[in-house]
Amino acid sequence: MATDTRDTRLAAIVLVAIGVLVVLPMAFMGFGTMGAGPMMGGMWGHEMWSGETAPGWLPLVAVLLQLLFVAAVVGGGYLVYRAIAGADDTDPALEELRLAYARGELSEEEYEQRRNALDRDT
Repeated sequence: MATDTRDTRLAAIVLVAIGVLVVLPMAFMGFGTMGAGPMMGGMWGHEMWSGETAPGWLPLVAVLLQLLFVAAVVGGGYLVYRAIAGADDTDPALEELRLAYARGELSEEEYEQRRNALDRDT
């Protein structure tokens, strides 16, 4: 994880923007079309399904497609967050060893020996 708060804030802003622009309207999707629109018969009686109801599996497919879309948006948001925040893949023990060497607490031979030992363990 990134330790820079600017990166974390930027990632949070991007995720909130995705939520506001995509996910939030999707939560209310369909409420405005549940009336008597042209596809549902409308005023003239020309229904989309020719007087029959929709097949029983159609609402299930609609829900699954919406969930798939939400999963894609959330996954994309996570990837954007990881790209902005960056991944911290450094080994803490190796980083402490580097710091000790930089402070002069270890000789070059000790540093190499301990680094090789850490590399063998991982």
